[in-house]
Amino acid sequence: MGGARNGGKKVGGGGLGSGIARRAARHGAHVGGNDGRYIQQGYAYGDRHTTMENPDGPGMGGSRRAGPNLTSVMERNDLDEFLAIAELSERDFTAERRGAVVVSLGGDGGHSGVGVDGDSARRDEARRLAETARAQLTHADKLKVPRRPPWTRETSPEQLDANERRCFLEWRRALAAVEEDERLTLTPFEKNLEIWRQLWRVCERSDVVVQVVDARDPLFYRCPDLEAYVREIDGDRKKTMLLLNKADLLSPQLRAAWSDHFDEIGVEHLWWSAKAASEEVEAEERAAKTDWMAEEAATAAAIGGVRAGEGVLDDEDESESESES
Repeated sequence: MGGARNGGKKVGGGGLGSGIARRAARHGAHVGGNDGRYIQQGYAYGDRHTTMENPDGPGMGGSRRAGPNLTSVMERNDLDEFLAIAELSERDFTAERRGAVVVSLGGDGGHSGVGVDGDSARRDEARRLAETARAQLTHADKLKVPRRPPWTRETSPEQLDANERRCFLEWRRALAAVEEDERLTLTPFEKNLEIWRQLWRVCERSDVVVQVVDARDPLFYRCPDLEAYVREIDGDRKKTMLLLNKADLLSPQLRAAWSDHFDEIGVEHLWWSAKAASEEVEAEERAAKTDWMAEEAATAAAIGGVRAGEGVLDDEDESESESES
């Protein structure tokens, strides 16, 4: 799950995602059912059920619960990782002794210092890539989006929470087994269960799930398993789509080639350029400002003309008064 960095100037408050996040921080996340009613921990309305607490305000019985921790966690040190796994397992650990153990790599720190020529380096790299490809095929079934466990209207919130933690822990352990394979190096991935719970609920409640990917390398950012997960939930009703951002950085020929590829594999997609959209919005704002300034100038001129006319009338009245006297 990668993200692109914006190398240009930062526009404060201009992003849709940041706007939604700010609103959620101020007012809490409004979670509604099909009929618009609240969904709160411990209760199920309509055909939806959730363990996420409702931070929108006082709930049933006048209680106010704190919202979930939605801070993204991509990296942890070994100790924090150990404690997080222990928390998911609902296990408690007490230190019995505090002896430090010093581990030495030996004389040269694990490096032989023997150089290799260019041909040998290329052969080693080719061999390493082949081994990596084989390892990826071996562990392909483990490199998946974690699934939410099945639930029914009769499932209690406590049981659903325990099932979600158990499934997430099993997913984490499967990835840990992959990490033990020296041929593979996992990229950073989300380790906060609450973030995945958000994804589960979005997939369950959405009719269309859109993945926003960088058009310069869409296959790197696209997650086919997320599309498979959406189909598992309700493949007849739910749809998935790719939104290829930064389309302005690709030539028309390259965009056409990518469109042919996605059409061939049956992936619905749309092209989008946030830069072009921003420029269009800025142009509209400039035009609106110009129109406003023109209206202000016309209004000021009209007011000035009226005042000038009033001055002429006053002079005429004074002249008539003098002539009558």
